[in-house]
Amino acid sequence: MAPQPSQISGTYTGTLATSGSSFAGDNKTIAVTMNVTSQPIAQASSSQVNLVLAQGAPGETLGVALTNVGLGTLTVQSVSSTGQGFTATPSRARRGLDIRLRDSGARQLSRIGHSDIQCGQWTSRSAGEFHGGEQRYAVQPFQGVVDDAIFEGGDAVTPGGIVALFGDQLSFNTPALGQGSPLGTQIGTTQVLIDGQGAPLYYASYGQINLQIPVNTATGTATVQFK
Repeated sequence: MAPQPSQISGTYTGTLATSGSSFAGDNKTIAVTMNVTSQPIAQASSSQVNLVLAQGAPGETLGVALTNVGLGTLTVQSVSSTGQGFTATPSRARRGLDIRLRDSGARQLSRIGHSDIQCGQWTSRSAGEFHGGEQRYAVQPFQGVVDDAIFEGGDAVTPGGIVALFGDQLSFNTPALGQGSPLGTQIGTTQVLIDGQGAPLYYASYGQINLQIPVNTATGTATVQFK
């Protein structure tokens, strides 16, 4: 569908017919509605966000950006959300929304919610799916330690370098920053050992820890442990 230059704002209806099939169920007439507007139209950067959290883990916030595929100025007026453990609020610049998923303590291992974003006369929807599991132990994927400047796996990191460490169940505390200089090797109850030596920590959360590799770490392959 595409509006014609002569069409003004409004609602246009038509039909689409399929025919010629030997199976009668294939031959149908489908109603089509096209809305032509001069107003902004919100298109979410993602129609589905997914998150895996162990039960009792602190909530995580995922951002969804909105693109204006219409005319005029796009501003989020309101955001509503449904679903257990699922909340959404407009982002600070009101050009998107922040979806927060958290374990509400229920024993359900899978829950789905959605948010509706109101922008003028248009509503955009973004769904979220939360999967929970039992608390077990920290999990770090292959190449889960990356340079904090480029976030690309496979690149070598160096003693004294700043890295980001990604994974699951890295910390069950509320996300927190490390102390001022000099950095400590513990945030809350979270510690990271590099070849048995405590690493200075900048930030710790359920899925990410930012740290400095100890300057006297030997070159080569190092062992990362969580405490």
